[in-house]
Amino acid sequence: PPRSTLFPYTTLFRSNRPAVRADRRSPPPGRQWAQGRQHRLDLRQGSLTRPGTPTWAAVLDCALCKIGGMGLPETRYAKAGRLDIAYQDVGDGVPVVWVPGFVSHVELHREIPYARGFIEPMERFARLITFDKRGTGLSDRSLGVGTLEDRMDDIRAVYDACRLERAAVVAVSEGGPLAMMFAATFPERVSHLVIYGSYTHTTLSPETRLMWRAHLEERWGTGVMDGLIVQHGDATSRAALARLERYSCTPRMVGEKALSDADLDVRSVLGVITAPTLVMHNVGDPTARAAPGRAVRG
Repeated sequence: PPRSTLFPYTTLFRSNRPAVRADRRSPPPGRQWAQGRQHRLDLRQGSLTRPGTPTWAAVLDCALCKIGGMGLPETRYAKAGRLDIAYQDVGDGVPVVWVPGFVSHVELHREIPYARGFIEPMERFARLITFDKRGTGLSDRSLGVGTLEDRMDDIRAVYDACRLERAAVVAVSEGGPLAMMFAATFPERVSHLVIYGSYTHTTLSPETRLMWRAHLEERWGTGVMDGLIVQHGDATSRAALARLERYSCTPRMVGEKALSDADLDVRSVLGVITAPTLVMHNVGDPTARAAPGRAVRG
């Protein structure tokens, strides 16, 4: 059969494979990934099937896309002082910066159901920028997790690396205080602010903080976040979370983060946030209680 019958999507495959940009009109790597992922999704759903085209041709073309390097978007690095901050810039649309929670890994997130369920739908209509805060994931760990102001500057570094003048900021859990501080410090750069499952400060006693640190350090890498930070998981998601824990942070570093996060307090800046803000909270969240969420709303 003619080549056009066996490989009806060869042209699309070639135009989307990651490569050095030939000219300024070529889509950036992140957009290439988003287009390629949607192409593979359409192939699986059969929406790209043409009359007379063998079913296995679509499957083979999908495999060729993965071989061609479209399995993962490109991870890049932004400079935050002396540190390198890992980030990914994917999709095409309204710019959205996602500030992660307790720990993260920009590449492994696509294997974690709770993170993938948020990231991939967003990439269909937005330019989504994700990153790992200092001390976690693929970002620099040499100076530890840093202060509130240090971690807020990671957001600024990613903004600058992506040449963002203004974007919506979506933050979860521990990323909430960082995003609120950023919105208060750089109001001209935040068009909208979305806070989910977060808080303005904690009320943990010194004894509780030490117990929390010891618990995390002892069980880190076994899926300890399942049921605490991530809800409604099963055996498969727990195994994926265990892998995320091992790749995103060491036990010693996660203990340091636990103590540092307990000291976060952004109540003093809430009154100067001018961006339209949406606060969402799960009343059954065992870690970030609803009361702190209401404090953010207030």
